Formats: sequence, structure tokens, C-alpha cells
Amino acid sequence: MYEFGVHLKEIEDMKPYFAVSASPYREKARDELVIIAEIVGGRYERLTSEQYRRSYDTRYLFRDLAGARSTSIVPTLHFYFIPKEDKLDESIGKFLDKLGRCLTNNEAVYKLFFDPKQLLEGVEKDLKRFVQEHLSEPKNYLFTLQIDDKWLGDIPEIKSILEQSSYDKYFRDGKGDLFRGENRLCAVTYVQAPEVWGRVDTLGFTVNDIAFSRNGFEAKDSYKMFPVSPEAVKILEGTRRTLDSRLSKQFLSMRFFVLPHFVTIRDDFQKKDRLVRRFVEAIIAPTEPGFDPMARAIVNSEDIFDKILKDPELGHNSVYYDIFFYEQKQAQFLIKLHISDVIPSRFRIIMDVKNRIKDFYQPLTRREFKDGKEIFVFSPSFYNIKDYFSIKREKETIVEPYFFKIVEAVFYKNRLDREQVLRAFMQKIVPAFKNQSEKSWEFQSHVKHSFCIYQFFQQLQPFLQSALKYFHFLFRRVFYIDFL
Repeated sequence: MYEFGVHLKEIEDMKPYFAVSASPYREKARDELVIIAEIVGGRYERLTSEQYRRSYDTRYLFRDLAGARSTSIVPTLHFYFIPKEDKLDESIGKFLDKLGRCLTNNEAVYKLFFDPKQLLEGVEKDLKRFVQEHLSEPKNYLFTLQIDDKWLGDIPEIKSILEQSSYDKYFRDGKGDLFRGENRLCAVTYVQAPEVWGRVDTLGFTVNDIAFSRNGFEAKDSYKMFPVSPEAVKILEGTRRTLDSRLSKQFLSMRFFVLPHFVTIRDDFQKKDRLVRRFVEAIIAPTEPGFDPMARAIVNSEDIFDKILKDPELGHNSVYYDIFFYEQKQAQFLIKLHISDVIPSRFRIIMDVKNRIKDFYQPLTRREFKDGKEIFVFSPSFYNIKDYFSIKREKETIVEPYFFKIVEAVFYKNRLDREQVLRAFMQKIVPAFKNQSEKSWEFQSHVKHSFCIYQFFQQLQPFLQSALKYFHFLFRRVFYIDFL
């Protein structure tokens, strides 16, 4: 991430993610409103709104803090409301509590420009009416201040609050103890640094110990502990923010991103710089017209791997790729799966097998809907495979751990437990067979789809038996046992 970030931060469109402030919305945010508390002559006047402008991110001075109970460093924060009368009051109450805590933390600085207590009282008086008159739907609105026509990012004294507070957590704990070192080797860059920090919580670094790994049931005991320079910390943080906001894709409740890893061209700075720019352009470029994402994707409906293979340099085996599946839960950055050093030729093999299976079995899986207006052709992908290795709880799909073993097996050619895979298929097929009177199509779909997935595994891995034996297994388990 550091090596990628060194080049990423030089791309003009990515520079805001390496600034002390951040973008309050992901890339897809387009028609968002900003709620503005206008302050004139040191006193709060009124609430107004205007269209959100991404180019103003450094002026809004937003800093994302994980967790609903986190206190924002400066009074630029998200406001979300639920329209129901009782819920609206609750939403406003929670927002005002966060705003009040924010203003209290740096009250001495804010008093130079306005009366924090008068601002809070004025916003409390006007916010409910403003919501009812001007906001049409519940979503994350951005709330900020404008002081004598200046945004918070235009005022050096307030901007310095963010700059000083943003990185405190990396070297100061809750008790105020400092974890800093001087003239030590940075464990990320392997270069002697004038200063190193030791509380980089995302990665679990420390100054006070030599580099080592340790395990334990307590999170604080299971980190990898290394000293890191401030420059490396900021690049790592900016890179992660960019990946999360611009370069990651959605997969169920998780997200995933692909990261190029330079092995054979490690010392060629210019070539790496060019490849990073080409990679970013390919990932954020709009999908070509007429592109069939489900037919070409490995993961969900994204065409990220196909874009890599279409570029001669990105698809060359001199560039390796890492794949991260992760989940953000409040302050926790949970990496569900990390696949490292996959070469593009492996992507190509997987895609070729996938497309062959899809095309060859199209007569079997092809279905038409609504008088032929819509056609569905099954294509083996992780998104379809997950149906057999997940459970649904209310509106959320929980992926079973074995699903990640399958993902690893596809990319690494690891062995899988054939019987466990077949049992997962049967857990869907048997109930569907018994329920044909209500959903006859479901039984047929599971039989056809599991057979295609089976063939996908068969061609990628040497551990599964032939299609004939699979059908024998299928008929023996479903029909014979059910008949008895």
C-alpha cells in the first residue's frame, strides 16, 4: 500500500485523499446538499443549503471518524434524519449532541470567531423546521459552518485544529502518554527517520518494541508491532482512503479492491509511476457500452479484472496483484481475505475457463423472461458461488468461512474438500426438489447452476471428479433417498 501510495498521491484527482481533510462522500455521490450554518459578525444567523461541490472538500474541512459516537474534530459532520416525527426528534438530538461535543473540545479557538453556545442554540431552534421545509429524503447530508463568507478550511486557526488533532492518535494514547521515537528505522520504508510514531492503530505499530509478531485473544496483543515514520503513516492513510472511496468495489456487505504489486520492476520509479496512473484510469473509467458485466466478471458485476487484462502493460506478468476483501465496522478495518501476488496470466486462465463454461452450457442455463424481452444466461462467478456458501439473515447475506477457501483455491490452485462442496450444493437442491409444487423453477436452477459451478472447479482444479460422477451423486442423493 505504501509503494502504491507514493505514486498515487501525485495524481491530481487523488491528492485530496492525502490531505488532512477528506471527501465526505464516495465517488458516486452527485446530488448531495450541504447544510450551512451562516455566522455573521460572530453570531449565528440562519441555516441555508447549497449543492455539494467535490472541489470544495478542502474548504469544507471534513474529517471522517469511524463510529456513530465519535466526536468530529471540527464542526463539519454528517447529519442523517429519519422522517417520522418521533424519529426526527431523536435524529436531531443525536446530531446536536455530536455538534456540541465538537464545539466544546476546541472552544477557546472557536470563541475567536463566534459564540459556540449561541450557535448551538440557534441550530437547535432552526434545524427541525429546516428539515421539514427543505430536505425531501433521509440520507447523509453534510453540515458545516460559513463564517463571514469564509469556509472553515479558509480560516488558518481552525484548519490547524484539524492538522494537529488528526494524527495525535498515532503517538498519544487516552492517558496522554506519548509513543514517539527519534532517529529510528521506519519498518515500512526501511529508512532511518528523524521521528517515528508508535500508535498507528490501523496497522498496529509501536515504537517501544523491536519488530515482531505476536498473537493473543486481546486485539492489543495480536498486532504486528513496528515503528513507522510520520511520512509513511500519512501515505498509508491516504492510500487506504483512496482505495475505500474511489478504487474499491462492493461485494455483499463487504468491499474489495485490487492492488498492483511491483516485484520485477521495483527500482524503476518512472515505470511504476506510469503503471499506477494507467491502473487508476482503468479502474475509474466508465464501463464500455454494450459490456455484459455478469458474463465477464469474476466478482459480482465488476469488470476490474477484464480491464487489467485488456491493458498490455497491466496484464503483463511483471506486475503482480493483491486482492483484499474487507469490511469496515466503526473503528475496525476487518480484512476478510487477502490474496497476494496473483499474476495476470492466472486471471486470464480463470476468465477463459469461466467464459467457456458459460458459452458451452448456455443451451442448458438460458432462460427468457417476459415474452423474450429479457434473457438470462448463467455464468459461474464468486457472486453466484456464494449462494451455496452463505446464509441470509433478514436483509443481510452472511458469507460462510469456507467461501473464502474457495476464492483462495481459484486463485492459488489450492485443494478443496470435494465432499464439502457437494454437500453445500445438496443443501440447496434437496429442499428445492421437495418444494417443486410451489417453486418448480428453483430446483431446476440449482441443479443446472451447481453443475456449471462444478465444471468450473473441475477445469481449474484437479480434485473434483467427472461430471458423470457428479450426476450419479446428484440422483443418488436427491431422487433415491427421497423415494425411500
